[in-house]
Amino acid sequence: IFCCLNSECDSIINVLHTLSDVQTMLAEFKSEYRCFKYFEECDSFIRPEVFSVGEHPVLNNKSTTQHPVLALKKIEIQKIPLRRVLQKFLELPNVYNILQQYLQEEDSKPSSVLSNVFQGSLWQSMKTKFGNRTVFPLYMFFDDFESCNPFGSKAGIHKIGAVYVSLACIPPEYSSILENVFLAQLFYSKDRTTVGNGKIFSKLLEEFKYLEEYGIEVHISSKRYLLGDNLGLNSILGFNESFNANYFCRICKTSKELSKIQSIEDFNTLRTINNYDEDSRNLSFGIKQICIFNDLRFFHVVENISVDLMHDLLEGVLRYDMAHILNNLISKKFVSLPLVNSRIKFFKFSEADIGNPIPIIKIEHLQKNYLTLSASEMLAFVVYFGILLGDRVPDNDEVWEFYLNLHRIIHIITSRTISRNAVELLKTLIDNHNKDYCALFNDSLKPKHHILVHYPTVILKIGPPRLIWGMKYESFHKTLKNFAGAVTTRKNIIATLAVKQQLKLSSRFLSVRGIDDNICLGPCEGLISQLPEFFVIERLLNSHLITFNSNEAVIVNWVKINNIKYKEGLCLQFTENDIPDFIKIKFIFHINNEIYFVGCLIYTIGYNTHIQAYEIRDEIICDSKISPNNFKLIPSRNMLNRKPSNIHYTADVMIVEV
Repeated sequence: IFCCLNSECDSIINVLHTLSDVQTMLAEFKSEYRCFKYFEECDSFIRPEVFSVGEHPVLNNKSTTQHPVLALKKIEIQKIPLRRVLQKFLELPNVYNILQQYLQEEDSKPSSVLSNVFQGSLWQSMKTKFGNRTVFPLYMFFDDFESCNPFGSKAGIHKIGAVYVSLACIPPEYSSILENVFLAQLFYSKDRTTVGNGKIFSKLLEEFKYLEEYGIEVHISSKRYLLGDNLGLNSILGFNESFNANYFCRICKTSKELSKIQSIEDFNTLRTINNYDEDSRNLSFGIKQICIFNDLRFFHVVENISVDLMHDLLEGVLRYDMAHILNNLISKKFVSLPLVNSRIKFFKFSEADIGNPIPIIKIEHLQKNYLTLSASEMLAFVVYFGILLGDRVPDNDEVWEFYLNLHRIIHIITSRTISRNAVELLKTLIDNHNKDYCALFNDSLKPKHHILVHYPTVILKIGPPRLIWGMKYESFHKTLKNFAGAVTTRKNIIATLAVKQQLKLSSRFLSVRGIDDNICLGPCEGLISQLPEFFVIERLLNSHLITFNSNEAVIVNWVKINNIKYKEGLCLQFTENDIPDFIKIKFIFHINNEIYFVGCLIYTIGYNTHIQAYEIRDEIICDSKISPNNFKLIPSRNMLNRKPSNIHYTADVMIVEV
């Protein structure tokens, strides 16, 4: 193009010089080799390490003979050097300080409320062993995923085992962000069956031992908790992987037959270090092999217990419970399946609502007494079930009472903070739930129902289950699956995925991006000073000692803070009274790089126990004239509950679910 123009023109010459400079600058990245070399010299790319852990026979397709020829192929794993990853992460701006401050705040909280692992009995018993060292607990998650179509002809062949880790002392507003979860190891699932846990996890175990013994250069030692779905945990911890086994529970030694009617935890059957040692010698009571992670100084499989509410409840207990509840309500002619699906179809679901949009309920699922919904869909279905159908069911219906009891269980278990009194209440609720399930539906309890009886004990040990559920870790699977979908070959796919993930992490290290609020602003709707109500809003801002330049303070249509979206019309809770107070967002201001919500006050009528939600009145939230008496300003950093709520409308009331 430039050849066709006047090459003596000064502006053209300047452009050509600029392009030449850019070309010279990019010459260092002409090849993939040079790119990797540059990233490694910058100490941002931490290359995955390849280890051979065994061999297995394969058919040699390249043989020139007429007969089949077997060859030995190495079994390899891809392991990430965690000590370097954690070191680089903790050296990012503010990361160490934020984690240390959060740990100290949580560690100093009263023991009456559990908001993290630090108030649990496990941490309290172990922290005395650390002396003056700074110790950050480490979570580990293991699960398998399909890198190909799970229903295709290659299903299972390229199934991958993935191990992720995250730090327990990352504040909850940042812990669910995927970039704060780190890949630790990848391997082919079938290889674990071939060589066993001992060899597959041997290098990872060495890494944990190093962190435990020596720490890393920022003088931090680490301690681990294992968590994941039940099948995944049972498999790597040495227990029976099948729930059909007679002793399937990794927490206790209750037989499968007894678990079908058990409603409370039997302390006499809990696994202890002593009975575990005896059972592991005999490989009895569900133990297939000794847990290799017991070699770590601060870990034992019967002490560091955990659960996963995603698999236990959302994809377990609730699939059975909700099918039985629906079938019963339909049989009593309170509702019909077309009515249920009609209300689901027209349910006003927004990004502020809990879970994912609820799908149509299929008749085949009801016939099998098993609803096949995803974890997020099931969570939404249970939470909003009362709003959807509560008006069709009379008070004191025994099956509806069963649902209300179930809703209370879910509310406690999914809470970010749980009081010890709530744990005692949870024991009673689970006891009633399991007894009523057998009595009302003439059905025996499933293994996931049995796992539920251990939840109070686990909460007292390691805090709220929501902080350790598998939802965020399984979201990491999606990232790796997307990487797999972008390449056409499956040859050594675990190496490809490990390198791509480490390149993604390299980008973060190169940009020196620590832990901070990730704020994304929607379209600008104008200046605050242009609003007709500006003088009243100015008084609100001044009452919070907020100074601003009227030519820079703007109104935005919506804002996302750490992947949570806020927009006009959603509700924010700003008190924790018995009857909480809400505002309905009317304006979102961006002032001096801070976000402020201005909303009209909502009159809360009370809590409707029949539908498990708050009733509100729309008299105040209609198009009221803004005044300091009926409007409130909430800075985003001072939000009581970071999750906004949507307003739902029934025939005669307005509902807010918190």
